[in-house]
Amino acid sequence: MFKVDINSNLHLELLDLAHAKKMFELGQKNKDEFIKWLPWVEKNKSVEDTKEFIKQSLQNYAKGVEVNCSIFYNSELVGNVSLGGIKKKLGIKKGVIGYWLDSNFQKRGIMNKSVAKILEIGFEKMGLDKVLIHCDKDNINSCSVAIRANFKLEGLLREDAIVNGKVVDLKQFSLLKKEYFENKNIC
Repeated sequence: MFKVDINSNLHLELLDLAHAKKMFELGQKNKDEFIKWLPWVEKNKSVEDTKEFIKQSLQNYAKGVEVNCSIFYNSELVGNVSLGGIKKKLGIKKGVIGYWLDSNFQKRGIMNKSVAKILEIGFEKMGLDKVLIHCDKDNINSCSVAIRANFKLEGLLREDAIVNGKVVDLKQFSLLKKEYFENKNIC
């Protein structure tokens, strides 16, 4: 288990079974919006489902293939940011970032700062060469997070996911290790 401070009122914590009920409640509260973009929403029907997800995430963390964190703002769980699917293929070690945030806490920079911290973990602690973000082509807010984090649009993945029973196209964004460190040195 770990906790990583971002600033005085924002931090990340590795997923914890103790937070399953709150995570489930946030998913239910935001269901009408999340179901448009996130395939897991329709499968997450109970606190037990959330607990199983957390257990799987912790197993993946132990294997070194995922870092899945709850986002806390003023000590309140408000969202999630993850770096998963970590693997080395054709000599390049990469992972994929995913995220969601309670609607009451959007438009405050919380997700931008959380993504920046998970990138730091990925590039500086885990030695990744490349990080991807996949967003529904119509999810303007999610795509904006990728753009603000200096990801580059690589292209459109046609009919690449089924979300809420609908086949959707995904935009694929990427950030390379050298771009991360170049931008970090400018700030």
